[in-house]
Amino acid sequence: MRQTKFSFRLLFTSGLFLLFCTFFALPISAANVSLEVDSVLPAGESIFVRYTGASSKSWLGVAAEGETEPVRLELDGQASGAVELPCLSAGTYRLSLYRYGTAPAYETTVTVTDSPVYLNTASVGWGGSTELHVRREERKEDAWVGIFPAGAVPGMDPCPTWIYLRDLPESGSVSTSDFQGNVPFALLPKGEYQLILFEDGGYSPEVSWTFQIDTADAPNLFLFVPKNTPKNSVDGTLYITYGTNPSKYYWIAWADDAGVLEDYTPLGMVSSESEQLAFSMPDHAAVPREATRLVLCKGTENSFQKREIVASLPVSPVLETPLLSFAVVSDIHVSENYSYVYNRNYTRMVRDVIRSMPDAQVLMIDGDVTNNGKPAEFKILGRLLSQFQDQIPQYLLLGNHDLALNRGEWGTQLYNFLSYTKMPGVYYDFWLGGIRFLCLGSQESVKTDDVSASLLEDQLEWLSEKMEGAQDANPDAPIFVFLHQPLQNTVTGSEDSAILQNDQLAEILSRYPQAILFTGHTHAALDAEKVLWDGGKNRFSAVHSGSVSSLWDFSEESAAGGPDTGAKGIMEGSQGLKIEVYDGYIRIRSRDFSSGKWMGDAERILWYR
Repeated sequence: MRQTKFSFRLLFTSGLFLLFCTFFALPISAANVSLEVDSVLPAGESIFVRYTGASSKSWLGVAAEGETEPVRLELDGQASGAVELPCLSAGTYRLSLYRYGTAPAYETTVTVTDSPVYLNTASVGWGGSTELHVRREERKEDAWVGIFPAGAVPGMDPCPTWIYLRDLPESGSVSTSDFQGNVPFALLPKGEYQLILFEDGGYSPEVSWTFQIDTADAPNLFLFVPKNTPKNSVDGTLYITYGTNPSKYYWIAWADDAGVLEDYTPLGMVSSESEQLAFSMPDHAAVPREATRLVLCKGTENSFQKREIVASLPVSPVLETPLLSFAVVSDIHVSENYSYVYNRNYTRMVRDVIRSMPDAQVLMIDGDVTNNGKPAEFKILGRLLSQFQDQIPQYLLLGNHDLALNRGEWGTQLYNFLSYTKMPGVYYDFWLGGIRFLCLGSQESVKTDDVSASLLEDQLEWLSEKMEGAQDANPDAPIFVFLHQPLQNTVTGSEDSAILQNDQLAEILSRYPQAILFTGHTHAALDAEKVLWDGGKNRFSAVHSGSVSSLWDFSEESAAGGPDTGAKGIMEGSQGLKIEVYDGYIRIRSRDFSSGKWMGDAERILWYR
């Protein structure tokens, strides 16, 4: 009996509440009541508005700006559906969904425009996208639409993004993500913009439409891309502006549509102690093949939460297939102690190359293949090489450490190197995928020091002839040259000359702008400032190959003393490169063998023609 009375009271109370809401027109489950319609609509055309959360007595009210009595449009009694608006003239209108009584449960405002070109919203959230609408009569052959910052002068000021109307589909509408230009629509910074229609293919404006790009409270970022930025490259500056209650630390990382790329290290960390931050992307920075976004994640000083993405920046993924791929490493420094860390690093490196670079056709090892040039070290090197001889071809070069201990005993050193590596000589060449690979090496044990390479006249003449032959065979292909020591003032740590014939070698390479020189020796980390040296259109380029055994710190903050390379201190680490060859450029992918990840801040694009 007590339970029956309770149920009756509950039912009676609920009934009173429903009667109260009906009488006073209070919305019930207002969170489920909505109207879905573009904020900008075309004048003189019928438009359908979708609704949800309606009742059997609901109706839609349409009122022009300043009008108090709305036009009543009856709904069909369903909880959700669509209702057709009458053809409206240009102006601002209030759309109201009524559930009970005279008070609306949901309201929204729309702008009706008679402009022949417009976006479907007057305000776009930063990093977002919207639709461009162009009426059919305006879609002439040479007509185009450009987006300019407010106050810009077309024809004098650059147009960041545009689209030709001949590229529009039959519907006459297209997403702003399909725009062309130097700055994608989603990367345009906060501010007021003009969308301008040009009829004749020039800069004579026919009509313009004004809109805003707004910034949310969450941190937002945008990338300014210079006009001369090569394809698939993201050179430029990343600006981060913090909203309300920012975290102290944020991490910049590559991501796809599903989230942060697990196989890539982040680009870097920034602190919100300053209101706005400028993060410079590394020179020649490239978009990873798997990436569709650059994201900002919350974190601490040492780590970040991959699911705490607070800002996102779209990028263009790489869709091309490489013509040729190969791996390049340097300075493996095999020791006579079979279980020494350098030996383990070598084994881990080769296994990682086989696993993470299955399309790599060869593995180039750019010198210092032993730690001290001892016969016992070469013997162990031979055993290590034999483990993987059937899985990936390995080509080795002679480095200064391979000559270090037996200075002057050139014959012995040469015999050990050739016997245990099975290489055809100190210098040699081969063809791969229509591209010539030229491998150089010191021809004597330099008695004055244990660092420099000595390239005698016969090798330099051979190099000149081979490079000329490579150009004659395929003038559009790159020429890959490998030497342990770097040319002076090219890559990080090359301030001092480590090649006795530095000027002669540089002169030969400079005849071939498509030549790319890979060197090791300095042990610089692959995220250092100058691991890639772009000689420009009239000179060769140079790339640092990393180090498998250990890394040296070239940062100004390091206080420890270093070797003759100018490094400041030793660091743990093991790194190398994957080179992907495309038509006109190469993609340089840096691999961290210690973590088994691609280095997100050390992927680069280098054009060879």
